[in-house]
Amino acid sequence: MKRYLVIAPIAVAVCAVAFHAVPAASVPAVRRIVDLAVALWTTAASLAAAHGFGRDDLLRKAWLANAGSFLANGILTFSGDPVTVVSLLFVLQVVLVVATNVLAVLTIWTFGYAYRSAGIEFPGSARKRRASTLLALAVAAGLAGVPFVKACIEVARGELGSIIAAASSAGDIATFVVLVPIFFAVLALRGGLLVWTWSFLFASNALFLVYDVQVGYGGTANEWTDLSLVAASALCVSAALAQRRILVHEEEPI
Repeated sequence: MKRYLVIAPIAVAVCAVAFHAVPAASVPAVRRIVDLAVALWTTAASLAAAHGFGRDDLLRKAWLANAGSFLANGILTFSGDPVTVVSLLFVLQVVLVVATNVLAVLTIWTFGYAYRSAGIEFPGSARKRRASTLLALAVAAGLAGVPFVKACIEVARGELGSIIAAASSAGDIATFVVLVPIFFAVLALRGGLLVWTWSFLFASNALFLVYDVQVGYGGTANEWTDLSLVAASALCVSAALAQRRILVHEEEPI
């Protein structure tokens, strides 16, 4: 399992070298290729992880939702820069942003629900877990709340292009809250093989939030904020590979 720890650093290093090596005029095109390739890579890994479960298994549904989220994001990347004028492309981009965020939240929630459905208790008292959820909501509001309110104000003024930013920020807030059960699952699974999958998932989603906060406060994404996206996606691939390795009974000593 430890071999999967190197996937994210290698992916980030390769992309950083690529961004640095190409002429400045070519960076936007390289960014689009990288973002699309990473989205498709993670989609394929998630589908492979889902394939190992039965049709009605909750974890299969979680991995399929994850694949759908990354696929929607890949199509969004392929569609080009955000459109600010109402058009068919604008509607498509809004739908894809909403789908990306809704499926991402559904993925994390389903993972947490699958853990609880297995009859495994989260560590800590119910009061501490509720307090942790409220704390997560407060932190999420502090980080993503400002970009969300700003985007909503712009939409109210008729700047419909900000609908995409509003949907993304709302997704960040929801994601931060539903990540709490994943954090408790990681604590509960310490010492076992499953902790690798859940730890990679938690780290992946945490980095996605870092990326969105960077873009939300910085105004636009660039090749260096994209490295957070690459790292988050690579960690999700590591989670999928760890899941597959457990399912095919090829575990090795930790």
